[in-house]
Amino acid sequence: FAGCEKASSVKEVLQKIKNEKEAFVIGGESIYRQFYPLAGKLYLTLVHKKFDADTFFPEINYSEWHQVSREDYHDEKNDFDYSYIDLIRDA
Repeated sequence: FAGCEKASSVKEVLQKIKNEKEAFVIGGESIYRQFYPLAGKLYLTLVHKKFDADTFFPEINYSEWHQVSREDYHDEKNDFDYSYIDLIRDA
């Protein structure tokens, strides 16, 4: 994709983004676990339904974050609620 870059390690990513104002990490579970401690902002889609799954986003300690925005929705086709939540890590 145009504007996207690939890297093979956390160190390589940090080198590539050192002059960027904002960078996005698109994981799988292990990628999210590696970058979560470094994140200053989270753009979450929180689905309010339980699913059978074996892969998860890292546990969020909400006491370390404050909510900047939240939008709540209902997916009528699949009958579940979800929220878009932006969080910023407290300094």
